[in-house]
Amino acid sequence: MKVAPYLAAIDVLVQNSQARGECFGRITIEAMAFKLPVLGTAAGGTMEIVVNRTTGLLHNTGKDGVLPLAKNIVKLATDVEMRMRMGKKGYERVKEMFLEHHMSHRIASVLKEVLQHAKTHSRTTNSDI
Repeated sequence: MKVAPYLAAIDVLVQNSQARGECFGRITIEAMAFKLPVLGTAAGGTMEIVVNRTTGLLHNTGKDGVLPLAKNIVKLATDVEMRMRMGKKGYERVKEMFLEHHMSHRIASVLKEVLQHAKTHSRTTNSDI
């Protein structure tokens, strides 16, 4: 599904994933690439992507987050300057941290670590035999 036309038509992304939150945050990063501020739950991957009060506003999951989310929606709907500033900061964050070459480097790093751990674990297991 192509999200570009939808992101181009909105002023703010509301990412209200509950429980453990959004795992990967792809739509959050895509919205920030469109210079949109993000209103997201303070859970899961959203917390690693959105810088609270800089690239968007975070709220709690569950019932505790309902009123803060409503207030944040009104705040960004009425404060165009804040919305634009957060959107610009989000775009800068995407360019600094979430482009393809950034992500491929991180994935490669994790894979190397996992393989190294497996290799070390395999040696200690085999030496016990």
